[in-house]
Amino acid sequence: MTTDGQGRTLGAFPSLAEIEAVENYVYGVRPPTLARLREIAGENPLGVVVFAFDYRDATGSVHGRHADLCFSRPGITRRGTTGPRYNARLRQFAPLDPKQPFVVRTVPQRFAAYIAMQVTGADSRTRGPSSTRPAALGRSPALSGPRGPAGRDRHAC
Repeated sequence: MTTDGQGRTLGAFPSLAEIEAVENYVYGVRPPTLARLREIAGENPLGVVVFAFDYRDATGSVHGRHADLCFSRPGITRRGTTGPRYNARLRQFAPLDPKQPFVVRTVPQRFAAYIAMQVTGADSRTRGPSSTRPAALGRSPALSGPRGPAGRDRHAC
């Protein structure tokens, strides 16, 4: 979101630290207990996994309804010819500098440990749509990949 309801350009955008403070509040205000996670998982095994994650505004989120985090097992970071530049308006690191066409900026990636539940790909509790396009609803490319034992995928809980 870069404009208000009247189409006027917003004058200020959150910094990385401000976004992280909101994320910490949202995910930490009422965290589930380990007992609750085991209850949700039922017979499915739980494990600690590391995911790369990225903040996405509503237009960049999978469902397109509100800002959200995007999780991925592989995390791609880019070592550039110069340091990173965070674009608060776009809420992402900019890899290119239009004023310096032969410069590629470093693009950092955030990683964190999560408790994950192993489920089959058909389990509706695993995730939301991978795209807002109706034909693409279903498997999430960010969470698909190498399959676990007995055809089970690993997904964030």
